Amino acid sequence: MKTPVLGRLLTTLILVAAVILGAAAQASALGLPCAGFHNALERALIAERDRNEPKATECWEKVRQHGETLLAAEPENISYLMGTARAYYFQGDGRHAAQLWETALEVLRKKGVPDPQDAYPWIYVYLGLCYAWLNEPAKAAEYWRQVPMSIGSVYTTIQEQLPALEAAGAAKEAK
Repeated sequence: MKTPVLGRLLTTLILVAAVILGAAAQASALGLPCAGFHNALERALIAERDRNEPKATECWEKVRQHGETLLAAEPENISYLMGTARAYYFQGDGRHAAQLWETALEVLRKKGVPDPQDAYPWIYVYLGLCYAWLNEPAKAAEYWRQVPMSIGSVYTTIQEQLPALEAAGAAKEAK
């Protein structure tokens, strides 16, 4: 009677060990920076949602650090481009954020995504915000004009702000 129980226990232990080793091998193959990037990104978004700015700041810095490492190896990875851009955006570095989001758009077009503004509408929202911060209203308006209606109330807000932004751009160009 004890032998079948021990046999099942041993079989269970072997299966658990195999699953753990398989997960460890997969994590190793994926690389720790990748796991660190995605974990930090998730924690940053949650901290932001919860309005926990100190925690969000800490997490966005980790996202940026991991993202830079991962982008050095995979410069056309959309997830890394967008996550790292979002980290720079949160940290107030609109120039770097805009560069990464523009690179993401180039990669999407290169990969044949027909309408990036429909597939990734938030890129256009953030690019508009970045260029508004950088006092480049004409560029901000250019991106905001491409934001699709599908993002709801943000679209409405952008459409309300667009005339003032376009006027600021025209005034800046007239100088």
